[in-house]
Amino acid sequence: MSPRIKKAIKILKYLLLSVVLLFLLLVGAINLPFVHKALTKKVNTVLSEKNIPVNIGKITLLLNGKIGVNELSIITPPNDTVIYAGKVRVDLGILPLLSKKIVIRQLILNDAVVNIETDTLTGKMNIISVFNPSGTTTPEPETEAADSENPWDFEANSILLKNIRVSYNDPVNGISVTEKLAKAEIDFDTFSLTEKRIEAGKISIEKSAGTVAIWQGTNTQQEDSTATHDWKFAVKILAIADLNFTLHQPESGQHIYFEFERRQHFA
Repeated sequence: MSPRIKKAIKILKYLLLSVVLLFLLLVGAINLPFVHKALTKKVNTVLSEKNIPVNIGKITLLLNGKIGVNELSIITPPNDTVIYAGKVRVDLGILPLLSKKIVIRQLILNDAVVNIETDTLTGKMNIISVFNPSGTTTPEPETEAADSENPWDFEANSILLKNIRVSYNDPVNGISVTEKLAKAEIDFDTFSLTEKRIEAGKISIEKSAGTVAIWQGTNTQQEDSTATHDWKFAVKILAIADLNFTLHQPESGQHIYFEFERRQHFA
Protein backbone atom coordinates (compact mmCIF):
# COMPACT_ATOMS: atom_id res chain seq x y z
CA MET A 1 0.00 0.00 0.00
CA SER A 2 1.43 3.35 -1.03
CA PRO A 3 2.20 6.03 1.59
CA ARG A 4 -0.43 8.35 0.08
CA ILE A 5 -3.21 5.76 0.53
CA LYS A 6 -2.08 5.07 4.11
CA LYS A 7 -2.15 8.81 4.85
CA ALA A 8 -5.61 9.17 3.30
CA ILE A 9 -6.95 6.25 5.39
CA LYS A 10 -5.44 7.79 8.54
CA ILE A 11 -7.07 11.15 7.80
CA LEU A 12 -10.41 9.42 7.14
CA LYS A 13 -10.18 7.58 10.48
CA TYR A 14 -9.54 10.83 12.36
CA LEU A 15 -12.40 12.49 10.48
CA LEU A 16 -14.84 9.72 11.37
CA LEU A 17 -13.65 9.75 14.98
CA SER A 18 -14.19 13.51 15.16
CA VAL A 19 -17.74 13.15 13.79
CA VAL A 20 -18.55 10.41 16.32
CA LEU A 21 -17.14 12.47 19.22
CA LEU A 22 -19.09 15.52 18.08
CA PHE A 23 -22.28 13.47 17.93
CA LEU A 24 -21.68 12.03 21.41
CA LEU A 25 -21.03 15.50 22.81
CA LEU A 26 -24.24 16.77 21.22
CA VAL A 27 -26.23 13.85 22.63
CA GLY A 28 -24.67 14.39 26.05
CA ALA A 29 -25.38 18.13 25.99
CA ILE A 30 -29.00 17.70 24.94
CA ASN A 31 -29.57 15.26 27.82
CA LEU A 32 -28.16 17.51 30.53
CA PRO A 33 -30.77 18.42 33.18
CA PHE A 34 -30.25 22.16 32.79
CA VAL A 35 -30.92 21.87 29.03
CA HIS A 36 -34.24 20.11 29.67
CA LYS A 37 -35.06 22.67 32.37
CA ALA A 38 -34.33 25.58 30.02
CA LEU A 39 -36.37 23.96 27.24
CA THR A 40 -39.33 23.39 29.58
CA LYS A 41 -39.17 26.98 30.82
CA LYS A 42 -39.04 28.34 27.27
CA VAL A 43 -42.06 26.29 26.14
CA ASN A 44 -44.11 27.34 29.19
CA THR A 45 -43.17 30.99 28.58
CA VAL A 46 -44.34 30.82 24.96
CA LEU A 47 -47.63 29.20 26.03
CA SER A 48 -48.16 31.88 28.67
CA GLU A 49 -47.47 34.68 26.19
CA LYS A 50 -50.09 33.17 23.87
CA ASN A 51 -52.60 33.11 26.78
CA ILE A 52 -52.90 29.34 26.47
CA PRO A 53 -53.40 27.75 29.92
CA VAL A 54 -51.12 24.79 29.25
CA ASN A 55 -48.34 23.94 31.68
CA ILE A 56 -45.60 21.33 31.33
CA GLY A 57 -43.67 19.95 34.27
CA LYS A 58 -40.70 18.59 32.33
CA ILE A 59 -39.63 18.04 28.73
CA THR A 60 -36.97 15.60 27.60
CA LEU A 61 -35.66 15.58 24.04
CA LEU A 62 -33.46 13.07 22.22
CA LEU A 63 -31.79 13.35 18.83
CA ASN A 64 -33.46 10.13 17.65
CA GLY A 65 -36.84 11.87 17.74
CA LYS A 66 -38.10 10.65 21.11
CA ILE A 67 -39.81 13.35 23.14
CA GLY A 68 -40.93 12.99 26.74
CA VAL A 69 -43.38 15.21 28.62
CA ASN A 70 -44.15 14.84 32.32
CA GLU A 71 -47.11 16.40 34.11
CA LEU A 72 -48.80 18.13 31.21
CA SER A 73 -51.90 19.99 32.33
CA ILE A 74 -54.54 22.26 30.85
CA ILE A 75 -56.36 24.15 33.60
CA THR A 76 -58.97 26.82 32.92
CA PRO A 77 -60.47 29.20 35.48
CA PRO A 78 -61.75 28.58 38.06
CA ASN A 79 -59.22 25.75 38.48
CA ASP A 80 -61.04 23.33 36.17
CA THR A 81 -58.71 20.63 34.85
CA VAL A 82 -59.46 19.98 31.19
CA ILE A 83 -56.54 17.63 30.57
CA TYR A 84 -53.87 16.17 32.83
CA ALA A 85 -51.27 13.65 31.68
CA GLY A 86 -48.71 12.22 34.07
CA LYS A 87 -46.44 10.93 31.30
CA VAL A 88 -46.38 11.36 27.53
CA ARG A 89 -43.77 9.71 25.30
CA VAL A 90 -43.61 10.36 21.56
CA ASP A 91 -41.30 8.55 19.13
CA LEU A 92 -41.18 10.97 16.21
CA GLY A 93 -39.71 10.31 12.79
CA ILE A 94 -37.08 12.97 12.00
CA LEU A 95 -36.45 12.44 8.27
CA PRO A 96 -40.16 12.66 7.25
CA LEU A 97 -40.20 16.24 8.60
CA LEU A 98 -38.07 17.24 5.61
CA SER A 99 -40.95 16.26 3.33
CA LYS A 100 -43.57 18.07 5.48
CA LYS A 101 -44.81 14.89 7.11
CA ILE A 102 -45.24 14.25 10.84
CA VAL A 103 -44.85 10.54 11.53
CA ILE A 104 -45.41 9.32 15.08
CA ARG A 105 -43.88 5.87 15.31
CA GLN A 106 -45.26 5.39 18.81
CA LEU A 107 -47.28 7.46 21.26
CA ILE A 108 -47.43 6.40 24.92
CA LEU A 109 -49.86 8.11 27.28
CA ASN A 110 -49.95 7.18 30.97
CA ASP A 111 -52.09 8.38 33.87
CA ALA A 112 -54.29 10.81 31.98
CA VAL A 113 -57.51 12.58 32.92
CA VAL A 114 -59.60 14.29 30.22
CA ASN A 115 -62.67 16.39 31.07
CA ILE A 116 -64.47 17.79 28.04
CA GLU A 117 -67.58 19.95 28.40
CA THR A 118 -69.59 22.12 26.06
CA ASP A 119 -70.76 25.60 26.89
CA THR A 120 -74.53 25.72 27.32
CA LEU A 121 -74.71 29.09 25.53
CA THR A 122 -72.24 28.78 22.65
CA GLY A 123 -72.15 25.00 22.30
CA LYS A 124 -68.35 25.11 22.00
CA MET A 125 -66.17 22.57 23.80
CA ASN A 126 -63.87 23.87 26.54
CA ILE A 127 -60.86 22.31 24.84
CA ILE A 128 -61.49 24.52 21.78
CA SER A 129 -61.69 27.71 23.85
CA VAL A 130 -58.26 26.87 25.31
CA PHE A 131 -56.59 27.14 21.92
CA ASN A 132 -58.84 29.91 20.65
CA PRO A 133 -59.44 32.25 23.62
CA SER A 134 -62.29 34.76 23.49
CA GLY A 135 -61.32 37.99 21.85
CA THR A 136 -58.84 36.37 19.48
CA THR A 137 -59.32 35.68 15.83
CA THR A 138 -57.93 32.89 13.76
CA PRO A 139 -55.83 34.28 10.89
CA GLU A 140 -57.22 33.59 7.47
CA PRO A 141 -55.04 31.56 5.12
CA GLU A 142 -53.33 33.61 2.40
CA THR A 143 -54.62 31.56 -0.47
CA GLU A 144 -56.31 28.22 -0.74
CA ALA A 145 -53.89 27.22 -3.45
CA ALA A 146 -50.89 27.86 -1.20
CA ASP A 147 -52.30 25.54 1.48
CA SER A 148 -53.24 22.77 -0.94
CA GLU A 149 -49.93 22.93 -2.81
CA ASN A 150 -47.79 21.30 -0.13
CA PRO A 151 -50.00 20.41 2.83
CA TRP A 152 -48.51 18.88 5.95
CA ASP A 153 -49.49 15.28 6.52
CA PHE A 154 -49.82 13.45 9.83
CA GLU A 155 -49.34 9.72 10.31
CA ALA A 156 -49.29 7.43 13.33
CA ASN A 157 -48.13 3.83 13.67
CA SER A 158 -48.85 2.81 17.24
CA ILE A 159 -50.60 4.20 20.33
CA LEU A 160 -50.39 2.80 23.87
CA LEU A 161 -52.74 4.08 26.57
CA LYS A 162 -52.56 3.21 30.29
CA ASN A 163 -54.75 4.34 33.16
CA ILE A 164 -56.96 6.79 31.25
CA ARG A 165 -60.09 8.51 32.54
CA VAL A 166 -62.34 10.45 30.19
CA SER A 167 -65.42 12.54 30.90
CA TYR A 168 -67.49 14.23 28.18
CA ASN A 169 -70.61 16.23 28.94
CA ASP A 170 -72.64 17.89 26.17
CA PRO A 171 -76.05 19.08 27.42
CA VAL A 172 -76.58 21.00 24.17
CA ASN A 173 -76.72 17.81 22.10
CA GLY A 174 -77.85 15.60 24.97
CA ILE A 175 -74.95 13.21 25.54
CA SER A 176 -72.74 12.38 28.48
CA VAL A 177 -69.83 9.90 28.50
CA THR A 178 -67.65 8.66 31.36
CA GLU A 179 -64.92 6.13 30.69
CA LYS A 180 -62.14 4.50 32.69
CA LEU A 181 -59.55 2.50 30.79
CA ALA A 182 -56.75 0.40 32.23
CA LYS A 183 -54.93 -0.32 28.97
CA ALA A 184 -55.41 -0.01 25.22
CA GLU A 185 -53.06 -0.66 22.30
CA ILE A 186 -53.76 0.49 18.76
CA ASP A 187 -51.65 -0.53 15.78
CA PHE A 188 -52.44 1.35 12.59
CA ASP A 189 -52.08 0.04 9.06
CA THR A 190 -52.97 3.50 7.73
CA PHE A 191 -53.38 6.79 9.57
CA SER A 192 -53.37 9.72 7.18
CA LEU A 193 -55.07 13.10 7.48
CA THR A 194 -54.55 14.05 3.85
CA GLU A 195 -56.05 10.77 2.63
CA LYS A 196 -58.78 10.91 5.32
CA ARG A 197 -58.15 7.26 6.15
CA ILE A 198 -57.74 5.56 9.52
CA GLU A 199 -57.31 1.80 9.28
CA ALA A 200 -56.31 -0.09 12.42
CA GLY A 201 -54.72 -3.48 12.08
CA LYS A 202 -55.52 -4.33 15.70
CA ILE A 203 -57.12 -2.64 18.69
CA SER A 204 -56.66 -4.31 22.07
CA ILE A 205 -58.67 -3.05 25.06
CA GLU A 206 -58.31 -4.30 28.65
CA LYS A 207 -60.37 -3.46 31.73
CA SER A 208 -62.62 -0.75 30.37
CA ALA A 209 -65.66 0.54 32.24
CA GLY A 210 -67.93 3.37 31.16
CA THR A 211 -71.38 4.85 30.84
CA VAL A 212 -73.08 6.67 27.96
CA ALA A 213 -76.25 8.67 28.63
CA ILE A 214 -78.35 10.06 25.76
CA TRP A 215 -81.31 12.42 26.07
CA GLN A 216 -83.04 15.24 24.20
CA GLY A 217 -80.61 18.15 24.18
CA THR A 218 -81.25 21.86 23.91
CA ASN A 219 -79.83 22.13 20.40
CA THR A 220 -82.60 23.26 18.02
CA GLN A 221 -80.44 23.57 14.91
CA GLN A 222 -81.17 21.13 12.12
CA GLU A 223 -78.32 19.02 10.80
CA ASP A 224 -77.18 19.72 7.28
CA SER A 225 -78.24 16.65 5.32
CA THR A 226 -76.10 17.70 2.39
CA ALA A 227 -72.87 17.47 4.39
CA THR A 228 -70.55 14.73 3.17
CA HIS A 229 -68.25 12.63 5.31
CA ASP A 230 -65.36 11.37 3.24
CA TRP A 231 -63.41 9.85 6.11
CA LYS A 232 -62.84 6.10 6.01
CA PHE A 233 -62.46 4.04 9.19
CA ALA A 234 -61.70 0.33 9.44
CA VAL A 235 -60.56 -2.17 12.09
CA LYS A 236 -59.27 -5.64 11.18
CA ILE A 237 -59.03 -7.17 14.68
CA LEU A 238 -60.69 -5.91 17.86
CA ALA A 239 -59.69 -7.68 21.10
CA ILE A 240 -61.62 -6.86 24.28
CA ALA A 241 -61.12 -8.16 27.82
CA ASP A 242 -63.02 -7.20 30.99
CA LEU A 243 -65.41 -4.67 29.48
CA ASN A 244 -68.28 -3.09 31.42
CA PHE A 245 -70.47 -0.72 29.43
CA THR A 246 -73.78 0.92 30.27
CA LEU A 247 -76.15 2.73 27.90
CA HIS A 248 -78.67 4.97 29.67
CA GLN A 249 -81.63 6.68 27.96
CA PRO A 250 -83.53 8.40 30.77
CA GLU A 251 -86.34 9.80 28.61
CA SER A 252 -87.35 6.37 27.31
CA GLY A 253 -86.56 4.63 30.59
CA GLN A 254 -84.00 2.31 28.98
CA HIS A 255 -80.93 1.05 30.81
CA ILE A 256 -78.77 -1.45 28.89
CA TYR A 257 -75.75 -3.13 30.45
CA PHE A 258 -72.99 -4.98 28.54
CA GLU A 259 -70.23 -7.07 30.07
CA PHE A 260 -67.31 -9.06 28.60
CA GLU A 261 -65.34 -10.92 31.26
CA ARG A 262 -63.07 -12.87 28.95
CA ARG A 263 -61.11 -11.72 25.95
CA GLN A 264 -63.29 -11.37 22.88
CA HIS A 265 -61.93 -11.15 19.33
CA PHE A 266 -63.82 -9.47 16.51
CA ALA A 267 -62.47 -9.47 12.96
